Amino acid sequence: MKRLVKNNVSWIGKIDWELKKFHGDDYSVNHGSSQNAYLIEEEKTVLIDTIWKPYDKQFRENLEKEINLEKLDFIVVNHGGEVDHSGALPYLMKKKYPTSQFTVLPMLSSPSLGSTTTLSGISMW
Repeated sequence: MKRLVKNNVSWIGKIDWELKKFHGDDYSVNHGSSQNAYLIEEEKTVLIDTIWKPYDKQFRENLEKEINLEKLDFIVVNHGGEVDHSGALPYLMKKKYPTSQFTVLPMLSSPSLGSTTTLSGISMW
């Protein structure tokens, strides 16, 4: 279910009320957490991030209710190494996207990604 943020930008993430820990044991969460993903519908249709893998099917089904996935022009994943931003991406990509471009931005603190690398067919810079 999409929630309008402003103009043609919608939140399409998930609120996980059952979540108790975040980033392993680094953070405790007492009242759940949101998993944020956004859809921008302008001249191009852009998906910003996905949600965690345990909810990948639900995410894709919800996204398909909002847009025709074949019309998705870009998917931007902020720091793809964190599964709360990229967990649903592999399941989402099982669909064929003949015209989509996928951009994954690595975490700045990840020195191993100095040059372009490939992870599951996704170009990373």
